[in-house]
Amino acid sequence: YPGFGQTTPLNVGLHEWTLELLAREMILNAPDAGPRAMTTWNEYAALGNLVRDIENNTWGRAPDGPALIEYELVRIAHRQFPWQVQPNTRLIASYFKLYSNPRLAELMRAAFGMTAVEYFQIAMGLSGHFLDRPVLRTPVGNTVNAVPQATVDLLIGRMSLGLEALRDRIRETQTYNINWAYLFDPLRTWPLIDLGGNRLFCPMPTLLLWRMTEGVYFDLVQHRQLFDQNFGPAFQDLVGEVIVAANPD
Repeated sequence: YPGFGQTTPLNVGLHEWTLELLAREMILNAPDAGPRAMTTWNEYAALGNLVRDIENNTWGRAPDGPALIEYELVRIAHRQFPWQVQPNTRLIASYFKLYSNPRLAELMRAAFGMTAVEYFQIAMGLSGHFLDRPVLRTPVGNTVNAVPQATVDLLIGRMSLGLEALRDRIRETQTYNINWAYLFDPLRTWPLIDLGGNRLFCPMPTLLLWRMTEGVYFDLVQHRQLFDQNFGPAFQDLVGEVIVAANPD
């Protein structure tokens, strides 16, 4: 966080839910290059204030906006609370325990063409890279397991989308009304942007970690028969293991 000193992001109003909204708007509306850079507090503060002004003014103009204020308070909570729990090893370990359950072995292979161990090795390697650097050159070499390059490329392809295709996805659902801040963000499905020239860009690493943990559910559920037969019992196994570990008596 350039120029922010020792203060924490939340203390200075650097809210990640605002950053996600700004990322969505920039992908949709911004040119490839511009005269301003969001590298100082003043630049970010100006944009953050504009976002809040738009949200406040939109509700003020809505015919039934004041009557829906309690509804809006609930939506604010659902939007902001997940961002206040940073991705951590317990979250990752929980999903690894679930997806590596033997009951889901066939389902993981059907969805990704690899085991859960192989999947997490690659997924965590990608996530670790983007925590430090926003751009990754492709093709991505795989030296951690025996998964072939084509399978790694297939996994990356599932997590990424070209810039123009991403703009089209955003444009399909974009609307400027009281739902503006709550529209589904395609970055949740494709957290990596293919910039061309063998470059992958990750604007928000947290979205990538979410996609590669809780987001796997939406890959698995597409294989209905295997999912229906195995996912519930696998989750039950995980809950039982946690209960036994927490209360051995």
